[in-house]
Amino acid sequence: DKRIEVRNKKDNDEYIRDLENANKGLSVVEYELVNIDSINKSLTEKLEVEISDCSMKAGDIISLTPLLYDQWTSNPFRFEVRKFPVDYVYPRQYKTILTFSIPEGYILDEKPSDLAMALPDGKTKFIYKLALNGQELQITCYVDIGKSLYTGDEYAVLKEFYNKLISKQAEKNIWKKQI
Repeated sequence: DKRIEVRNKKDNDEYIRDLENANKGLSVVEYELVNIDSINKSLTEKLEVEISDCSMKAGDIISLTPLLYDQWTSNPFRFEVRKFPVDYVYPRQYKTILTFSIPEGYILDEKPSDLAMALPDGKTKFIYKLALNGQELQITCYVDIGKSLYTGDEYAVLKEFYNKLISKQAEKNIWKKQI
C-alpha cells in the first residue's frame, strides 16, 4: 500500500530521493501527497517531473513509451489453467494521469488508439485515453479491479485482460519534427 510505503520513510525528501534513484532519468520538481491520513478517501500523488534518457531519437523522430515508470510489464498470471481462485483481498483502483509537453517544433505523428475494455462481469475495467491539446499530450490510464475474488473458471479472461493491458501500455508515441 502506498500509504505504508510513504510513512516508512523519514520524510518526503527521503521518499523523493528513493523514487528518483529507483527510476532512471527521473527528477522530481514538485511533489504533493493528498489524503495520506484519510483511509476513506483516495490517495492522490501529484508529481511534476523532468525526465531524461527515456526516449529514443532517430533523426527528426522521437519515440516514447509514455507510462515509463507506471507501466505493467509482465502478466502475473502465467499458467494456462488455474483451479484455485485469484484473491485480490480487496477491490482496488489505479489511476495515472500524465501530461507531456511536446518539444517545440515537433508534432504527434503516431498516436496509439484509445482503449476501453471490461471483463464480462463489468466490474474489472481498463481505460487508456490520450488527449492532445496544442503542444500538450495528456494520457489517462485507469485500472479498476472491481471485485476481490475471481474463480478458477474466470482465470482465462483475467489473464487475457492483463495481456491486453500490458500490450496497450507498451505502445509508443511517435513525435516528428515539423517541416
